[in-house]
Amino acid sequence: DPVSGTYYLVIQPVDVRDFVGNIRSQKVISAPFKFDNTKPIITTKTNTLPDGNWTNNTVTITAEATDKPDGTDQSGIEKIVYSYTSSATGSNLLEDWNTNDITRVEKTWSNPINKNVFVFAIDKAGNRSDAYNAGYVRIDKTPPTITISKTGVMGEEGWYVSNVEIKST
Repeated sequence: DPVSGTYYLVIQPVDVRDFVGNIRSQKVISAPFKFDNTKPIITTKTNTLPDGNWTNNTVTITAEATDKPDGTDQSGIEKIVYSYTSSATGSNLLEDWNTNDITRVEKTWSNPINKNVFVFAIDKAGNRSDAYNAGYVRIDKTPPTITISKTGVMGEEGWYVSNVEIKST
């Protein structure tokens, strides 16, 4: 594979003649064409849920990416996507981010979920970054339930004569 960068095709004819004997000896230089074999990188990722804890509030993940980690001219970021697996491809790559600038995206979850989120950047040449683990989104909106089980011996008039066990789940 060629090194990423801008290239020109230069043709230096040695002896090119047409039917009547005209000779072409000048160089022919193509228009520039570019190669981008450099993977973009995720430069920043934030998760409002620390350490994968559980919450009943919303969770927001932001990610920023660059396609010019060494300052060289590359194709630029096409999109930043996320997935719930680190080896995602195709339809497993999700794109419903809120974006104002394609190099910085933000997603907020509010429904119950327990998933690990991985972020990928894809550049305009089709190169995909490594999977970056943005952490867990763990939202629980189910209130706890309380059940009472009666395990004692009931005496006269509904009074228990031994312990009653109360359990909560």
